[in-house]
Amino acid sequence: MKRSAAVAATLAVLSAACSDGPTTSEPRTDEMLPAPSLSILDGRNGDDGNPRFYWLKPFTRERDFEGVADPDRSPVVEICLRDSDGDGCEDGPLLARFSRTEGRSRERVKVDGHDEYFVHWRMKDYRPERGAVYRIRVRLQGIELGYVDVVTLRRRDIRAFRTDEDDELFPVSDRGALKIRFRIEEGALEEAFCDFDGDEDWQDCDTGVEIPGDGEPTVLNLTATNASGQQVVAAMLTAPDGVFLDINGDPVPSVVFSAEVELGPPSEDLILDDTREFPFFIEVNTVPGNVFIDPQGPGVSVVVCQDDAELSARGVGPSLHPQLILYKVTDPKPGFPDGETKRLQATPGAPECSAPVPAPDRGIAGLLRRGAKELGRLVAPRPVRAAWLHGGLNTVITRDVSLDDEAFSTFGSTLGPNAGATTAMVPDGVVGSPTGIVVRVRDALARDFLFGGDQVSATVVG
Repeated sequence: MKRSAAVAATLAVLSAACSDGPTTSEPRTDEMLPAPSLSILDGRNGDDGNPRFYWLKPFTRERDFEGVADPDRSPVVEICLRDSDGDGCEDGPLLARFSRTEGRSRERVKVDGHDEYFVHWRMKDYRPERGAVYRIRVRLQGIELGYVDVVTLRRRDIRAFRTDEDDELFPVSDRGALKIRFRIEEGALEEAFCDFDGDEDWQDCDTGVEIPGDGEPTVLNLTATNASGQQVVAAMLTAPDGVFLDINGDPVPSVVFSAEVELGPPSEDLILDDTREFPFFIEVNTVPGNVFIDPQGPGVSVVVCQDDAELSARGVGPSLHPQLILYKVTDPKPGFPDGETKRLQATPGAPECSAPVPAPDRGIAGLLRRGAKELGRLVAPRPVRAAWLHGGLNTVITRDVSLDDEAFSTFGSTLGPNAGATTAMVPDGVVGSPTGIVVRVRDALARDFLFGGDQVSATVVG
């Protein structure tokens, strides 16, 4: 994230109150203690802060929040010596690192009665350098949600500092410990991981964390506004428990699984023009990106729905839905600077695409944005019935360690080959001699079909 502007009102001055440690400097006077430029970044302070993350007292006094607290995440709190530019941490080891599972109980990040997080930085356990500036940052799945800068002082030196706004400081307790408190709200993952390419060309996103061994799949649900202005289901993705593997075939301990509805078509390699790419377009990503999916396992289920209103406007009525095929556009790679467009094996008809979408509501909207696994129970797949066969395509994604392509990319649909529109030309020839037959494969709208992968049977008469 970008560095915030200095916010002096949130200056936290820490006292190295444990006086039993050695000192390396003489007592300072007020004139020797100008306030350093300290910064804070969260949903209220600084530039480009995550709007679903907030520092709490003693760093801020705000208690007015619009979102819903999310106590089920696994944030990591890191304390490091700030670099000379004020942009991040100095090279070298961290002073301290706290998580919800590592270390002694007193060193773990916990959740209080308000579903907010806290951890104690005990100076005697992680002794700071007196007078130095430290950065406290919160990371979630490797992404920095926010940070705050603090300066460590002897308690008697605290009065030498004054902030620019209200001349008030926030010292630690006499016990020489700082209680680091912060709030993560539902949607923080989406704010951190959505809009992968930074083009702001998307309208909905869902994110979940796949943790192997918990016995539950990670389910992503996406909605979108169709050409008729209705809110409809755009896609549903299901990653079974433990499906993401490293190069050695072992489950990756934690994978962020994200998907978003793109507004524009993805193909830029001239295989398809925009008029032949049908929404919805779904971009899928994982962090870390280099994950593998066992081809012999269940794979990741991907259901991509279609915008019926848009299809009809382009002459693709319900009778042609079974002729739709699914394609993906890979990330840029050698020989394909804009990515390579590839056809995927898929089956038409998806009951998920017929699921009703509730009217916009704050509570429901919050649920739709969670990307949490309980959504899988709310929108559980139902047995397929003929009445539910709808504009939608199903595929299963796998990735072997020998494959160069990433497991995911951007998905869309187009019309596949149509036998009635396909023609063959047999030139005059001599009996008993080889003859070349020119087959022109077209789709139902009489446009050339540009992908391979189909078999053509022909009978020559005459």
